[in-house]
Amino acid sequence: MERAMQSWMLPWVVVVGYPGLILGFDRAINGYHESESLLLAAAAVLMMAAAASIPALAARALLIMRDEVGKVLTRGVLYVMFASSSLFTLALGLARMAGIQRPGFIALWVATWLAVGVMLYLRGERSAPPQPEGQVARLRIVHGVTALTLLCGFLLAHLINHDLAVWSVELHGSAMTWLRQWYRSEWVEPVLLALMLVMIGTGIPMVRHYARQRMNAFRIVQTTTGVYVGVYICSHVTAILRGRYGGVETDWFFASGTSLLNGAPMSSRLIPHYAFGTFFLILHIACGLRIVLVQHGLGKVFANRALYGVASAGVVVVALAMAALLGFHIEGSE
Repeated sequence: MERAMQSWMLPWVVVVGYPGLILGFDRAINGYHESESLLLAAAAVLMMAAAASIPALAARALLIMRDEVGKVLTRGVLYVMFASSSLFTLALGLARMAGIQRPGFIALWVATWLAVGVMLYLRGERSAPPQPEGQVARLRIVHGVTALTLLCGFLLAHLINHDLAVWSVELHGSAMTWLRQWYRSEWVEPVLLALMLVMIGTGIPMVRHYARQRMNAFRIVQTTTGVYVGVYICSHVTAILRGRYGGVETDWFFASGTSLLNGAPMSSRLIPHYAFGTFFLILHIACGLRIVLVQHGLGKVFANRALYGVASAGVVVVALAMAALLGFHIEGSE
């Protein structure tokens, strides 16, 4: 068996079993709340760790293939696997809109990924010739300008607002109400949504382009995180619009209930969804910053340090937001 095939099979197995890991986590953590059994707590941690291992396993497989040219199919599936935490949340939301109940959705998820695995195993890889770099040069410019506009006009404030919840939900709510005067105004919100569509629309052909090339580790991180962010945006925006259309206030409790550790069945799927969505967004921005710094002659050493610095800040941002989502708040905490 080729090493490349072995590399994609491990993340594929975890993706197939992803619904079981999430349901298993729910049962273990609920059992812990009832009995305070350390064994159940350990089981919950292990199941969530396994569920959260998919991006690392998919990225490892892509690193193994980094010197190969034209492996579009396998790389494409690995990109989708990398984003499976948010893809699961997006697919579940769409299934609910279509009237598909949870057991039916789980069966559909497992069957789809089993079919994908069989396809990869039987079909093998058909190489696609690499494309000239010039074909994505303009897309990179549009993508970068759009990202900078979204970052300054919405994302920075949005991320900071989520971190405020670690102090109190009330502080988060007050800041959100104030910020909504800007990003939900009748002329700003459509522009923000359009910019997100531009981000995704320019990102897809760039990922397809680089999937045909030899890629170093930085390019793999940039493309995989870009795919994850695209899926996360689709999932997040779909959920928000669906909630608003249904007359639901899309506030903190819409996102997490009282806590993702004791919410509705399968609400724990949002733990990797939110954590990876936020961190990979920041890491993707850091990768873009690295490219800009290198292109402006500041050197790879400086550019790499900038990337690591921004990524480290991202860890702090995610840690604060996830602590709040998991029910920790400074004001009111014992």
